[in-house]
Amino acid sequence: MLEMKQTTKFKKDLKRLKKRNANLEKLKTVIQMIVEEVPLLEEEYRAHILEPTKDYLDCWECHISGRNSDWLLIYKFYPSQKLVSFIRTGTHSDVF
Repeated sequence: MLEMKQTTKFKKDLKRLKKRNANLEKLKTVIQMIVEEVPLLEEEYRAHILEPTKDYLDCWECHISGRNSDWLLIYKFYPSQKLVSFIRTGTHSDVF
């Protein structure tokens, strides 16, 4: 099991999602899978590493509400520390 960290931006994103009445249980389920190191189903969540950018170097992305969803979770693994950092969540326009 990995230790979990949330960035300040991620916490702000959660507040925004609550205002939008998003189903946060879906997000909690995916976060739990990541923390417990359960492989995400690529077909269901489209988990993949992001193209390297200034803001998202070595980061992963998955789609929370299924394959064609616009709700994203961006996270980064720190294997030597057994840590995962949740960086952003929201729509493409929210996080990019």
